[in-house]
Amino acid sequence: MVDNSLLNEVQEALLNGDHTTAKDILMKLVRGDQKNPIFWLYLSAVMETKEEKTSCLQNVLRLDPENIEAKKGLRLLGEVDEIDAFSQIEWKKPSVSRVFSADFYSLSANEDKNKEKTPEEIKKQKNIRIAAASIGFVTVLGLLIFRPFAPTVYVYPTATVGEVFSLVENTATLISETIVPTKAAATATPGVHYTATPEYVSTQHAGDYYRLAMNSIRDGEWEEAIYYLNILTKTEEEKADIYYHIGEAYEMSGDYRKAYSNYGLSVKEDFQFGPGYLGIARMEMELYSVESSKENLDKALKYAPDFVDVYLLRADYFTKMGLFEKALVELDEAESLSSENGYVYLKRAQVYYDQSDFEKALAQALLAKDYFYRMNQESPLLAQIYLALGEGNEALVLYQEYMKANPEDLFGELNLGLAYLTMGDYDKAIDLFEGLTDVKGVRNYAFTYLGRAYLDEGDLEKALPALSSGAALNPYSYEAHYYLARGYEEAGQSTNGFRSYVSALKQEMTDHQRIQVLYEFALFCENFDLKDEAERYWDELGRYSSDELPENIYEDLVERYPKYKPTSTMVPTSTPFATRTATVVTEE
Repeated sequence: MVDNSLLNEVQEALLNGDHTTAKDILMKLVRGDQKNPIFWLYLSAVMETKEEKTSCLQNVLRLDPENIEAKKGLRLLGEVDEIDAFSQIEWKKPSVSRVFSADFYSLSANEDKNKEKTPEEIKKQKNIRIAAASIGFVTVLGLLIFRPFAPTVYVYPTATVGEVFSLVENTATLISETIVPTKAAATATPGVHYTATPEYVSTQHAGDYYRLAMNSIRDGEWEEAIYYLNILTKTEEEKADIYYHIGEAYEMSGDYRKAYSNYGLSVKEDFQFGPGYLGIARMEMELYSVESSKENLDKALKYAPDFVDVYLLRADYFTKMGLFEKALVELDEAESLSSENGYVYLKRAQVYYDQSDFEKALAQALLAKDYFYRMNQESPLLAQIYLALGEGNEALVLYQEYMKANPEDLFGELNLGLAYLTMGDYDKAIDLFEGLTDVKGVRNYAFTYLGRAYLDEGDLEKALPALSSGAALNPYSYEAHYYLARGYEEAGQSTNGFRSYVSALKQEMTDHQRIQVLYEFALFCENFDLKDEAERYWDELGRYSSDELPENIYEDLVERYPKYKPTSTMVPTSTPFATRTATVVTEE
């Protein structure tokens, strides 16, 4: 049985920044019971060097091979080989993709315990703690400091316990048993995972319900987490972070409206609670429009300027608005806060991809790849970049590897179908899309892409019904209307085609996407001898500067629309934008 009174003393010392006292108590506990994994887990949090922390966590796994906290701690330290030496951690995948960040292994070891904090410092620390609560990295010290303890009996595995390597007085020394720790990995590969696992919170909450809620969130058990957190809303005085966690649990389970409501309650409890505004902004993007999120993104920045996720979401905002330079500025800010964050590189790759600068996009996506250990999160975008560069085989391999690692990702499956489509393997693409037309959540996309496959294959009889279903199921997707318009154009139905192009232009899209649709619409009008309408859309296309237009569209515009006056020197893109290639699918 764990001595809870001593562990509570350790917790109190850590909260006060007194690492020396915490370490002294833990050394006594370890000497008294060398085969208690909890003692070793705590000890890892107060050791100074990476080697000492690693040795402590190795001991935890020797005593408890399935200990998730120790595995995640070793992963965070970059000791991937050490995890494999015991057993590979099983990552749980949330039903809704979410971006999180990570850069918190420990609180500052140099923090002066007697220093009185200013209100600004308290506010900053509060935001940093809730920031880590939103991220997907379980940090060992965060786990130890902020998990409340109630008088609980802990039961340990009855499996045979191996030998234990011990640390006493900062030096690696042997206690009664002899073992040489496994050699550490030669290079550290940072890991990023995106499951919501709160370990830092803005307020200390005591009792079993809070502990159970946090454990449920770490395990991806969203319904259980919501149940326990709702109990806490009736018992806790300070509950802004409680509502925030409820919102996050709803978001991760795909219920955006309830997530939106609870994020709102979090800022109602505390109007300076920055992460709450970030949650609201994220849900506004999902439920309403990108533009509607701007006000709450600004509030998130005001009240949580040290929260890296704020800058990542602001980069998303500017990317979707087509303001790519501003998006890159936000990503530079994010990188300054968290220099080893894979999402910074991944989002930067997306910005360059949306600008059709595929070489730069490829370089950033390859950098991101180093940060997603065995999770393949960068694979869909990286595959799409390879497709744009004409390297279809590389793209197919990446999509196939991604689906092996993420078999339940239906959007990944759609992208695999798009890769087959782009490579001209229509049979495989059609089989895959047909299998998804009855699957809730992706059937709207599946119908559109099935129609595209039939359209590219030349089967208009099958293409038009599928494309019509896609547009009906996904009325706010410019892509659904755009491909339906192309289908009508192929079938010679000018009136229906015209209406579908108009519908496409009414939907939200980036400037690059709008340029593509305007270009195709102008050509459509010319093909059907709609001269006035053609001039109208050439004119609208001509409002873009020559720098913004892909080379082939620019040349056509100059040739077909003499009124166009270039505003600057042409900067060609790496490939013609009008090339009809597959588009990477993301959850909307």
